[in-house]
Amino acid sequence: MDILAHTSADMPGEEESGIRDYPLREYPIPKGCSRFILPTELRRMLHGHPLGSDLYTRAAGHYSRDPKHDSFVQACHVVYYCIRGRMRLRSAAADRLLSPGDIAISPPGVSALAAASDETPPSFYWVAFSGNLSAAYIQFIDLADNVVSVGLHPELIAQFETLCGLHDLQLASFSVDRFINGANLLRVLLTSIPLLVSRKANEKKDRIDLGRIRGLMAQRLCGGLRLEEIARASNLSPYHFARTFKRRTGVAPMRYFTRMRLQQACRLLDTTALTIKQISVTVGYPDPQYFSRSFRQTFGLAPHAYRNRTARAGPEATNVLPDPVKKGARQ
Repeated sequence: MDILAHTSADMPGEEESGIRDYPLREYPIPKGCSRFILPTELRRMLHGHPLGSDLYTRAAGHYSRDPKHDSFVQACHVVYYCIRGRMRLRSAAADRLLSPGDIAISPPGVSALAAASDETPPSFYWVAFSGNLSAAYIQFIDLADNVVSVGLHPELIAQFETLCGLHDLQLASFSVDRFINGANLLRVLLTSIPLLVSRKANEKKDRIDLGRIRGLMAQRLCGGLRLEEIARASNLSPYHFARTFKRRTGVAPMRYFTRMRLQQACRLLDTTALTIKQISVTVGYPDPQYFSRSFRQTFGLAPHAYRNRTARAGPEATNVLPDPVKKGARQ
């Protein structure tokens, strides 16, 4: 790894290009941990590539013990994800204490990183990144409290693992194409953070089980279902249930139920020879005309036109449902 331990002074033209090298000499790796640094030549290629210049990884690692970094110069933004123990991250911007499930992003500058206690060795992932849109991604995540709790998610851990493996020098496919793909993986990781924060906040505030509610709706597709019944299943008043449900799904509960009915109607139109009237009754519409009107308002075409279209498209298209929230369709 010493061959990658360059500083800006070692590489003519780095300051002019705006891509200072990662200062490995100031950032020693704890024994038994893993860290991968992007070679300078590849980083220069990504910095000048139209699909890589906006955001790309510079380094990544997984530490399973106290790093004991008293002070080091951080050349770019670094996202940290703590999965065990507690760690303290100090910088000019803030002094942050991370517990399992916490995420923090540290800006460029002088930082210090160490375990918060001797009780449990910390285990955490980190990914260093640069790019023309780095600041925009940081602003989108909006870590107003410096540290956010998203919880422990296997899929998030897998994303960090993938980005660490991306930099493994033992892999044969160490090409710019691989890191263009890695840039998109990094975008997914960073943009998932606000979603995970929102999901956790909703779980604390809300007392509704969406899976149970969907199951209740699915059982009642061919019959009537009132808002009061669903709210009662969640031990909430209809008013608070409706507000909570819409905050979680973006759709009012009875509108959601209507969409489930009409999605089922699409499946029946695709896979059965039932008449429009029979399908109407099956999905809870005693009046076929009202059913056709609702279907057209949601999908932009009448039930018979939808069936004719999929029939012309062939059997390979029969599993494709129209999008009830597509642009231009009324909800």
